[in-house]
Amino acid sequence: MVHNIRMKNIIGVCLVLAWFVVFVYVTLIERTQSDMPMYNLRLFWCIREAWTTKNAMDWYFIVGNVSLFIPLGIILPLCFDRMRVWWRTVMFGFGFSLGIEIIQLVFRLGLFEFDDIFNNSFGTFLGYGLFVFYMGCFRREWQGRSVEGVLLLLVWIIAVVFLVVALCAGQPVFDRFLQVVLNKIVF
Repeated sequence: MVHNIRMKNIIGVCLVLAWFVVFVYVTLIERTQSDMPMYNLRLFWCIREAWTTKNAMDWYFIVGNVSLFIPLGIILPLCFDRMRVWWRTVMFGFGFSLGIEIIQLVFRLGLFEFDDIFNNSFGTFLGYGLFVFYMGCFRREWQGRSVEGVLLLLVWIIAVVFLVVALCAGQPVFDRFLQVVLNKIVF
């Protein structure tokens, strides 16, 4: 039993490190340094901007910031028993995102914004929701946590409904978003 826990933790550390390398590349290394620190302290400005301008790249950044942290929300509770409480996992994602945003601000490697911290934390929460869904479906010891699973499933449904409403409300950005994603994958 102790051997299985240690192996699970080792695998978890390796997965978090692999995620970390990809994350640091995307958020720090790939960026060019600006002349002055840039920041935007208005919460949800990027969603308002994406909604009004119908710009595919704005939606791409929002969805990208959320989806970038979903793996963290799955890996942490799956591999580390202490992280099997939703708020610990989300707080870890929040703290990590805040740290990266501060590094971006100090080294002038992008835009420090509360929206990124919120979207990253929300992505961690969605990843935790996938973890709970998996555990509730396939693990007997988690089947008693139906209330938590239902609440997280509702959050997933709300996120999907938001995207569908955006599509139906005349937001043509999703066609462009798919083109951008496919171009990134193919090329």
